[in-house]
Amino acid sequence: MSSLAEAPTRGITTRPIHPTFGLEITGLDVTKPIDAETLDWLKDMSSKHKLLLFKGQNLSTGDLNAFAQKFGDTAQPPPKTSATVTRTDNITELGTQGGAPASGYEVVARFWHVDSSWRPIPTWLTLLTAVEMPEGEGHTGFADMEAAYNALSDERKAFLEGKQMVHSFTALRRYENTIPPMAEEDVPPPAVHPVVCTVDGRKVLFLSNQTCYYVGNMPFEEGCALYEELIAHATSPQFVYEHVWSPGDLAMWDDRTTMHRAVPYDSSKRRIMHRAEVKGTQVPS
Repeated sequence: MSSLAEAPTRGITTRPIHPTFGLEITGLDVTKPIDAETLDWLKDMSSKHKLLLFKGQNLSTGDLNAFAQKFGDTAQPPPKTSATVTRTDNITELGTQGGAPASGYEVVARFWHVDSSWRPIPTWLTLLTAVEMPEGEGHTGFADMEAAYNALSDERKAFLEGKQMVHSFTALRRYENTIPPMAEEDVPPPAVHPVVCTVDGRKVLFLSNQTCYYVGNMPFEEGCALYEELIAHATSPQFVYEHVWSPGDLAMWDDRTTMHRAVPYDSSKRRIMHRAEVKGTQVPS
């Protein structure tokens, strides 16, 4: 884990939040100018620790987008659906407004997933900040996909080499049938990604329990069973950190090496989050 001496800027401190991944960073106001050395350090910490947490940032949509753009392109709009999406400064508003049932898309956010895994080049980083949270609820779970891979037996690792999965945006309706069908011309094409990917020299599982449901290169029923086995394994308690949000918290995670989900909560209560996605630059391999 990171030592305090690794921080290039005086006043920045770090604290591990889980035995295998996650780092809380304090003493850095992300709305202020960030020099090149500190930005490189943040990228390095993001790669090493997968999940970075910054407390008490209280960002506007413009602030969040400006910080996210230090890492890459955030102009990555969601697919065209019948859902009402509030999007300002490349930032998408997520959650529940209170007083109404959760929409189908809000329901599937409670499944373990990777943002935009259905794209040929999935999202690299997601940044999420808490605007309004129900007291004692609305947590977010994160799963370490490198640790999950490392815990597999050598035999299982060898078996998974070369296996692939189809990631499709339309698979969301398989998990939640209240999601309305899309117009044929608006359906994004599916993408095929390896089950095991190499990220910064480290092997990880690449799964998303929203957009796919079977492992390919094998009989379909066996592929479905293997997929369920891998999801259950990757989300075992030893690989999971659950973040209890306070308004103003900012989380930034590497979608190549983690999964996440909204922990189920009372959707009649208001839970408002703002999200930025930084485009990926490499096809998973």
